[in-house]
Amino acid sequence: MDLSDKKLKLTPKRLEVLHQLGLHTTDDLLMYYPYRYETITTTAFVDWKIKDKVWFEGEVVQLPRSWRKGRLVTTTFQVRSQEQILTVTIFNRPWAKSLNLNQILTIQGVYQGNSKVTAISYDTKPLAEHAAITPIYSIKEGIRQKTLQLIIHSVLNHLQNEILDDIPDEFRQAYRLLPLKLAYRYIHIPTSMNEVQAAVRTLKYAEFLRFFTAIQLMRNTDGIRIEKKPKVFSSKKIQQAIQSLRFEMTADQRDTLEKILNDMGSTHTMYRLLQGDVGCGKTVVATLALYAAYLSGYQGAMLAPTEILARQHYQSVNDVLAPFGVKTEVLYSALTPSKKKEILEDVSS
Repeated sequence: MDLSDKKLKLTPKRLEVLHQLGLHTTDDLLMYYPYRYETITTTAFVDWKIKDKVWFEGEVVQLPRSWRKGRLVTTTFQVRSQEQILTVTIFNRPWAKSLNLNQILTIQGVYQGNSKVTAISYDTKPLAEHAAITPIYSIKEGIRQKTLQLIIHSVLNHLQNEILDDIPDEFRQAYRLLPLKLAYRYIHIPTSMNEVQAAVRTLKYAEFLRFFTAIQLMRNTDGIRIEKKPKVFSSKKIQQAIQSLRFEMTADQRDTLEKILNDMGSTHTMYRLLQGDVGCGKTVVATLALYAAYLSGYQGAMLAPTEILARQHYQSVNDVLAPFGVKTEVLYSALTPSKKKEILEDVSS
C-alpha cells in the first residue's frame, strides 16, 4: 500500500518526512527497523557520574532564560529532583522558554557534574508513563525521532488486520515463530528486550525464506537460465596469493575455493552459501574470491553485521591483498560524513 493512501490518514508534512527517508510504501515503513534501543533506567542522584545518560522527573523552580548565538539557541532553567536543585541546559528548543513554575517534567539528558544536566529531550508526561524501551532509527537532520515513532505507531495501528503473513503455519509452529503482524509490533513498539529478540528471530527467518524461495523458483522454472559474463582471471596469480598466506589452506578450503572460482569463470549465476564454524577459515576463501573478481576487472564488497567485525575483516583482507597492489577501504556508520564521501568517491573512480 502506498503511504499516501487516505486510509492511513498521514498528513502531507508526515508524508514529506517519510519520503525524505526513502519510504514510499507500507512495506518500506514496516521494514525500516530501529538500529538500536534505549532503555529507561532511573538511578539515584548520588550514583550519577559525569557523562552518564540520566532520566529523571523534576519540578521547574526557576523560569527559563534563552539567548541566541548565531544559529544556536541556548535555554537554561532549574528543576528540583530527588531533593536536589539541578540546572538544565537545552539547545535549539526555543519553545522551552514557555515553561512555567511548578511544572513537572520528565527529562532525558547527560550529567555534566556540579548538579548540571545537558538535556537531550523533555516532555510533560510523567516518568512512570514512558515506555521502558524506545526504538532509535536512522534519521536525517530536521527529522525528530519522536515524529518517526508516532508515524510508525499510527501506521501499525491502521494495518493490524492487513499485514499478509507469508510464513506457512507448519514452519511457524516448528520454529516457534511469531505471527508477522506481532513481529512488526514487537520490533517497533516493544515492551521488553525479549519481545525485540523474538521479533528479530521471526523477521530474519521471513527474510531468508523469501530469498531462498525466490532462488529456488529461478532454479526450477522451466526454460529460464540466468546467464552472466564469465569472469576471466589468472589462476597463476590466485596460486601466488595462496602461497603468500602465513598458513597452509586446508583441503576443504581449497576444494571450496575451487568450486567458487569455477562458478565465477562460468556463464552460470553462482548461488552458494559458504557455511562453517567460527575460525574455520571462511574469510580467507571469500578474500581470494574477491581477488579473482579484482583480477577480472571488477570491484567486490564484503559485508559485516557490526563495525568491529567490519574492521577485523578489513584488516584480514588488506593483509592478504595489499602485497598484490589491491586497494581496500572500510566503510561503517561511525565514520564522519567527509570520510564516507571521500571513500565513496575513491571507490567509484
